[in-house]
Amino acid sequence: AADAAGTPAPLLLGPGVDRRGVLRTHVGPVPLAGAPTSDLVAASGFAAGDDLAALAGGDVVVFHLPDAQELFGRSDRLDVAYVRAEDGTDLAALRRDLDAAVGDRAAVLTASDGPPEIAVVLAGVLPMFTLLAVFALGTGGMLVFNTASLSVEERRRDLAVVGALGGTSSVVAVTTLVEAAVVGALGGALGAAGGLVVAGPIVASLSGYTQRVAGIPLAVHVGAGPMALGLVLGTVVSVLAAAVPFRRAVRADAAAELSGRGLRAEARPRRALRRSAAWGAVALSGLVAMWFGNRGGGLDPWQVPAGGLGFAATAIGTVLCGAGIAAVVVRPLGRLVRGLAAEHLAVANLVRDPARTGIMAAAVGAAVTTAFVTAGYANGVRVAIRDDVLPNLDGLSVAAVDAGANVNLDTGIDPEVIAGLEALPAVERVDRGANVLAGARASDTVAVVAYQDLWFTSEDDALRGSYDVERFLSGEAILNSTIARDEGLRPGDRVSLPTPDGTVEVPVMAVASGGGANGRTVQVPWELHRELYGPQPARSVNVVPRPGVSNADLVDAIEAAGLDDTVTIRTPADVVAQASDNAEGQLAPFRTLQQGLLAVSFVAVLSTLLLVGVQRRQEFGLLGALGMEPATLARMVVAEAAAVALVAIALGVVGGLVLLEAITLVAPLLIGYATPFAPSWPPYASAALIALTVTVLASLWPATRAARTDPIAALRDE
Repeated sequence: AADAAGTPAPLLLGPGVDRRGVLRTHVGPVPLAGAPTSDLVAASGFAAGDDLAALAGGDVVVFHLPDAQELFGRSDRLDVAYVRAEDGTDLAALRRDLDAAVGDRAAVLTASDGPPEIAVVLAGVLPMFTLLAVFALGTGGMLVFNTASLSVEERRRDLAVVGALGGTSSVVAVTTLVEAAVVGALGGALGAAGGLVVAGPIVASLSGYTQRVAGIPLAVHVGAGPMALGLVLGTVVSVLAAAVPFRRAVRADAAAELSGRGLRAEARPRRALRRSAAWGAVALSGLVAMWFGNRGGGLDPWQVPAGGLGFAATAIGTVLCGAGIAAVVVRPLGRLVRGLAAEHLAVANLVRDPARTGIMAAAVGAAVTTAFVTAGYANGVRVAIRDDVLPNLDGLSVAAVDAGANVNLDTGIDPEVIAGLEALPAVERVDRGANVLAGARASDTVAVVAYQDLWFTSEDDALRGSYDVERFLSGEAILNSTIARDEGLRPGDRVSLPTPDGTVEVPVMAVASGGGANGRTVQVPWELHRELYGPQPARSVNVVPRPGVSNADLVDAIEAAGLDDTVTIRTPADVVAQASDNAEGQLAPFRTLQQGLLAVSFVAVLSTLLLVGVQRRQEFGLLGALGMEPATLARMVVAEAAAVALVAIALGVVGGLVLLEAITLVAPLLIGYATPFAPSWPPYASAALIALTVTVLASLWPATRAARTDPIAALRDE
């Protein structure tokens, strides 16, 4: 079937396709009106209707194979061939035969392998999730350790009594550690369930990218593996966290514990300072490891694990250093509130109990630090895009699709529209770009890009080699650091590029920093790209005005020509804004983590103050007996929480700067993108205000319970 102009018409539309629209192809737009939809086909009894509804969310358009090859520039080539084996065939032997038949021009995949494009998308984001997991695990482990320490330390008197009565350490160990294991397992199960909730928005944000790259949406799948891992991690972390304070408790002098001297000795600020200094050294060593990992562009294989381990050390060391020093940092607040009895006593309580202070400060600080790092990294991305686009983009960008994961899209601007742009009197020239996601396996997939307008000069610096425009135009290539490291390539070597006609070897001129469409990117000259891959659809073009024509005048001229009202016209500032928004959308997991950590901070502050309220019941009763009003007693508890929040916000600035530098150092190694160190303060101010509010709200219930303490009953029970 074909329309009046002879353009092939679709055979069938999936239920997710809007029949009022058009489908962009290599040869121009194809109207969708009039094509049968899958629901009509399904109603007629044809099974393909139901199949299309389940494929790619119903966003499917079906053509005859020759028509699809014509519309999408395939000539007589195919993207994929599905092989159906006869009954009883040895599939392993069949795969070996097929591998031998296709050679290096194609790959033989099983039904469970999935398209390599999906692996490309995940390879760009999984390292960031790894960073999230390291930071979250370090924060969670520290909270569990401090909570276990507080619980065991408060029970040291009980343990001393058991020891004085002849109880063995093994009996106490079994009781304490089994309790920790049960609590940890419950926490692991709850954490796994919470992870499924958090995974929803994260997977939804990734699904948009996988649909653009491979036409396949993602969904959250629940398996036994993650649930079992949550149980194991919760149990192991809880037992290990309880083991250290338990060993200190059972080794303590029973007489000292029964007199109360042991706990006071443990709570000395000097001990907290020594621990903080040790963890600070760990964080510093991590920064040093990441610095070495980035030397020379991080092109050696050992530099990636060095950077990853360095980030883990920096993240965990920073969190634990801040938790240990919180009780020392809160001390100066006592001078500011010396004339206020409740507030002064609140600060004294926090100084006297560094473990409790560290728990709450770390929980609150993790949320504000994550907000600081997210905002700072997003700002760094924005600065990097601005510094790249504004000096190089002359004129306007006319695009058919938004920026982002579009390297594999078979769509572009109608060639007649490009010809119309070139014919406008206000236009000097139209510069095209082309990119192809080549390779049939995830391990050898590479984005091969080319531009008519080169954004580099011989004066620019390269990681290895040098930029030489004449050599480049003669047929040499520029690699990004990711593929150079993966393949061990340096200037003077030859890079293997998969093409429809087999593998082609191209000389390497230079290695550049930065990422690319899929992390592994090779830039080649425009003519060589067309020779290797044929004409590609122009998803966007740069329209350069004639001398004396402003961008505003050029916009008016393009709009007046009425070439295509579906394309988007952007100034350089618009390109920066749109690309920045697209990049910030990829930081959604960080924002989700921040919201989760705010919930953690609420629970940590609430549970800690409730626990301490039970343990300090006699103290509350004594204060009430001495004349402290219930409202003043409640204010003291709220003041403790507010003081902890202020300390966490202050420490969050220092920790945020350290972790932002860590992200800046490790990101080029893990995801291929280098960004400048560019903190952003307004988002941190709003995050700090939210954290302070959440912390105070978490203290209201413990404050109410403290205010209701009956002095006579509390002192009598003691």
